[in-house]
Amino acid sequence: MNSVLSKPSDQITFVDVLELIDSETQESDRLEFKQELPVEKGIDTDPWMVNQKRIGSHAKNQILKEVVAFANAFGGALVLGIEDGSAEKSGVAIGIQTIPYCHDLADRFRKVFRDRVEPQLPSLEIIPVARDESDAGVVVFRVHGRSRLAPHRITKTRICPVRRWDRSEELTMREIQDMTLNINRGLKQLNQRFEERASSFEHEFGQLCGKDDAYGVRISAVPVGGEIRLSRVYGEHFRLIEDLRMPKVSVHHRLPNIEDSEAKPLNDSRHLDEDAWLWMPRLRAARRCSSLPSGYAPRSFGYREIHCDGLVESGWLSNIKPGEKHVSLGTNVLVIDLARVICWVDALCKYARVGQVEYAVQVAVVVTSEKVFIQRGNCRFVKDPSRYTATLAQGVTFLPGNHRNYSLANRLETSWLLAEVENDLCNAAGIDGPSSNIDIYKVISTPG
Repeated sequence: MNSVLSKPSDQITFVDVLELIDSETQESDRLEFKQELPVEKGIDTDPWMVNQKRIGSHAKNQILKEVVAFANAFGGALVLGIEDGSAEKSGVAIGIQTIPYCHDLADRFRKVFRDRVEPQLPSLEIIPVARDESDAGVVVFRVHGRSRLAPHRITKTRICPVRRWDRSEELTMREIQDMTLNINRGLKQLNQRFEERASSFEHEFGQLCGKDDAYGVRISAVPVGGEIRLSRVYGEHFRLIEDLRMPKVSVHHRLPNIEDSEAKPLNDSRHLDEDAWLWMPRLRAARRCSSLPSGYAPRSFGYREIHCDGLVESGWLSNIKPGEKHVSLGTNVLVIDLARVICWVDALCKYARVGQVEYAVQVAVVVTSEKVFIQRGNCRFVKDPSRYTATLAQGVTFLPGNHRNYSLANRLETSWLLAEVENDLCNAAGIDGPSSNIDIYKVISTPG
């Protein structure tokens, strides 16, 4: 498979673009080339191509049509800036026509797709690949697999395009109806998978020394499509396959007008020593749990699970000490574990060579006691927690609520997702959370 289709977005270089030319790559049902931004007949060139920093309406509509067609079919990529041959070599990559200010153009098109496609594309990547320091290069528009929200419609033209071999055509009304039924079946299977994970998490409380006076946090990430099928995840000597190990992750809180190097790292008050945990085989899966003496019922423990179908899960459970006055759960715990899961998903997709597959993420907070305190930030060293905290009542709180899940499609939005989940937990407890519109987190990941 060509690197432009399969490589992680942050690893694509101009060498990969040149590979399209060297191998005389042909357009197909998953690949489209455009030499420059399209224009209507009688117009020489789009304003952007002559440094006017404005994209013409025709160019917007045509790019939207081609990319949405991939999302309504089986995924694919449009490469803008590739000359695609003469009559003798129609559809074959034969040269490069660089696009000016490709990073700025990618930013503009992200807003175009956000505002002009309904429902929004959950797995769209717009990747600028500059040739030199002048920022001239190509732009790759990439969709991984058929969207779970298909069929998608372009709001301005009101059409639902679909990719058929090497061209985009409109879906018929019958096709739209059939696609909607198939997508609903897929969503039903996804919901069943989450219900299984919720039921399994309930049984985890039986390991605590007091299951009726506790709380737990579960983060489950499930691939939306069926792109991931690993033969095994478990190696020898109680070890996970090395490339599938959860990366080591640190999360830094970014304040306005400060350099990344000055960002304050979040503190995980649990003092986890994951290197001491052992991986154990499960049916087409592996599980790692904080090590415990045999026969000992702990006051708290954590676990990780990874499955051959791409599911990953992180869980943490703890008793609430009698008469405890300090906050039991700080949102830093949730933010850090979610960042770990996101980076773990990234590592798994790279190992499986499936590109950036869309995941659905469910976060659940389970309270078996009368209530649990929730505080934004760390939950230790607070003299008067009542000023900064609220409570979650007994029961299960699913985030984001209303039987929905978070979409993890574009890893560039990791900071936004962390803030959104933290905000949802705070709001569920009745306190203010961070604005999800502000890039307040920086995630640093290294191999596990």
